Amino acid sequence: MEERETDIYLERKRCSQARNVSIIEGFIQTIGIHIGGVFLPSFITTALLLQQLKAPLVIIGFVNSLLYLVNVLQPLSTGLTRNVKKRKPLVVISSFLGRSLFIASMVIALMFANFKYIFPVMVVLLCLASFSISFAGTGWSTWMADIVPEEKRGSYFGLRNAICSIAGIIAILIAGLMLKIYPEKQGYYIIYAIAFISALLGSIALIIQYEPKKNENYNEPFFVSYKNIFKDKNFITFVGIISFFNFSLLFSSPFFNVYYLDSVKISPEVLSYFSAFGIVISITGYIFFGKVSEVTGYKFVIKLCLLFMAIPPLLVNFVTKNDYIFLIGIIVFLQSFFGAGWTIATFNSSLLISPMQNRSLYIAVFNSINSFFAIFASVIGGYFSDFLSNFNLELFGRTIYSTSFIFLLTTILIIIGLLLFPEYTETQKEFEVSSIKDVVLRPDFASVLYRVFLSTFIQNIPSRKKLAENLGETKSSIGVIPLSRLLNDLDHEVRITAIRNLGKIPTFQAFKVLENYYKVANYLEKKEILSVLSNFNFDECRKFLLKIVENTPHKTLKMEALHSLSYMVNMKVKELALSKIKTEKDLSFFFVYLEILARGKVIESLPIILEKYSRLRDEKNKNEVLFYISILLDLNRDFYAFCSVNNYEDQERILVKLIKKVFKCLKLSIHTKEDKNKVYKIEEKLLFNIFQRKFLSLKPFQKDFFKLLSSINLNLNVFVLQFLKYFFKKESLSFFEAELVFLELEHYLYLIKKIM
Repeated sequence: MEERETDIYLERKRCSQARNVSIIEGFIQTIGIHIGGVFLPSFITTALLLQQLKAPLVIIGFVNSLLYLVNVLQPLSTGLTRNVKKRKPLVVISSFLGRSLFIASMVIALMFANFKYIFPVMVVLLCLASFSISFAGTGWSTWMADIVPEEKRGSYFGLRNAICSIAGIIAILIAGLMLKIYPEKQGYYIIYAIAFISALLGSIALIIQYEPKKNENYNEPFFVSYKNIFKDKNFITFVGIISFFNFSLLFSSPFFNVYYLDSVKISPEVLSYFSAFGIVISITGYIFFGKVSEVTGYKFVIKLCLLFMAIPPLLVNFVTKNDYIFLIGIIVFLQSFFGAGWTIATFNSSLLISPMQNRSLYIAVFNSINSFFAIFASVIGGYFSDFLSNFNLELFGRTIYSTSFIFLLTTILIIIGLLLFPEYTETQKEFEVSSIKDVVLRPDFASVLYRVFLSTFIQNIPSRKKLAENLGETKSSIGVIPLSRLLNDLDHEVRITAIRNLGKIPTFQAFKVLENYYKVANYLEKKEILSVLSNFNFDECRKFLLKIVENTPHKTLKMEALHSLSYMVNMKVKELALSKIKTEKDLSFFFVYLEILARGKVIESLPIILEKYSRLRDEKNKNEVLFYISILLDLNRDFYAFCSVNNYEDQERILVKLIKKVFKCLKLSIHTKEDKNKVYKIEEKLLFNIFQRKFLSLKPFQKDFFKLLSSINLNLNVFVLQFLKYFFKKESLSFFEAELVFLELEHYLYLIKKIM
């Protein structure tokens, strides 16, 4: 047992060290990748192809999509290497060879720029480079999945990408400086020499990095495995939607730099500054979305980032030669910040959705299909631009270039994709936020995201109680996970605040968090949970509360559960309250059951309520029963207004006004002179008693009054009729009782008049 624990400890330690080495390796490799645009869409390769080699746009599109050609070849390379026991040698050799061939193709193209067939030669070399490096992709992904635990991936890859981005800044600034000092071919030779050294040092770092034992087991033939992958509907749905969005983005993204260099005439040196700025922003994006995705899930981040990445293709059309710094700055910010979120979310989603036993094949299929569409997007975009190159338009004094149509189409495709976004499941996530409507479509959108970001540093935040309140104020499902984490806080007040604010987010996710926590909560926390559940009006919550009512021995908890049930009354809750109120002796429980029956409009409970009412002696309790009866009869608004008046004279004035109104309706409804005289007499007698401050009694008028009602159209509910007769039989009425009776009569006569 001790040996096993020691082995586990050593394995974790080696994996931790491997993660640190991987960050160093990424830093070194990124310098070479960014400085030379090695398998990366870059202004360096675009400037080289456009200005030094005079390449057509279709070639520029192809070179900028090489990264995706690599991924298209991954299923083949994975199939050839799936049974390789050690991934390290394969990853090291293939990555170094692939990068070396890419660098060689660029150097050869520069050296023999006037050669007639230089572009076909370059394409062949680049295809060989892509085939070589394709063997590294899947192996590296599964290698990293084995050394980075699932719960740490968001923050780890956010940190790794951020550090790699710093290397990218250094590389781009060096590249811009080299091209400024050596504007011709010599500058590019220096750049690619640095890129080669970087590839060599990065390979050495990979050799040092620890490789754990493979977790994959293959129990079926290669082609059978692929066949089964395509039967996985959840995975294929994910691949399909990501491929569509990649196609949409890459249809125009390689041509932003073309537009800047060719149409706006910006120098490569200036573009290097924008690129460096973009990488700085992407660092914050990796860190920010790495943390946020741990709270929201990756699907939310994907949708959010796509929404904002649809904006740059629109803005780029307004960039001019004389005024470009501000607009390009905004474009680069949006592309870099939200592009970082898109990258980290799609990568981690692919790891999450892929089953561990066959992860390399799943990732290979994902990368292959995704990249297949990406290649076609860049090439089709290039052909489209070349085809429209002579169709520049003048509109409102501005030149509309051919690439503008490509940018516009990108935005349209992204919006269509977001509107038709199909659902897939991030299988290992307990909760995920998939809708961006309740987050984006609000004025405090940025504040909401910031609060969620802060919540990922819970242990280091002193004002955690305030954080819980802020998350609750969002009233968005995005706050559920950080609030659920605050339930583990050592501070009792923080936990109580988290419970209260989960109650402000009435989603099923929030209910499940509260239901699960109830099992381990202390008494006060249980009371708070039962109280806030009044906001969750759905069956699962109702069943949970009914279970508490039936099983809990604690009177207070039972009371809280019943009170919450009063806000979500259904047939079962009505039956419970109706059966209990008949025999309930405890006055506090009687009022809770009464509240349920009143809110549920259980009119048949009126006789039972009146029987209980007749036995009450305390005026406060009697008035409370009257208030619930007013709710039951839908008279609570007017009755509450009457109860809120403290002055006796004002109450008298309101009651007199109501009585006159009732008798006016009665006079208009009857036809015989004799009946009208009866109405006048009853009205005069009642008003006289009120003005003389005598006891108000309806008993002397009961017989005549109900006859008058019958002469109109007595179609009252039998229970309402019992209610009226109860108060007409009483020797005297309080003002509150009289108000309620005449409110019901007014309501009845109004309906009769409406029908007639």
